[in-house]
Amino acid sequence: MGVTLTNTVPSMAQITSYFSYVQSVMAGRLQAGKSNAEIVWFNVGLNNISNETYLPGLWASLVAATS
Repeated sequence: MGVTLTNTVPSMAQITSYFSYVQSVMAGRLQAGKSNAEIVWFNVGLNNISNETYLPGLWASLVAATS
């Protein structure tokens, strides 16, 4: 998810959906007694996303649900 070679910037809805998917998969793994890999949000080009202020909240929600 992010700025692609074609300069396609994902919408807020796409990013929110992606975070929800990752959170669901990781929470499911924890409930099944499995561990999750460490993940990092690489934010180069973040200034190209017009709604960048919601990303820290999505990240915090993902970390809280899967820690």
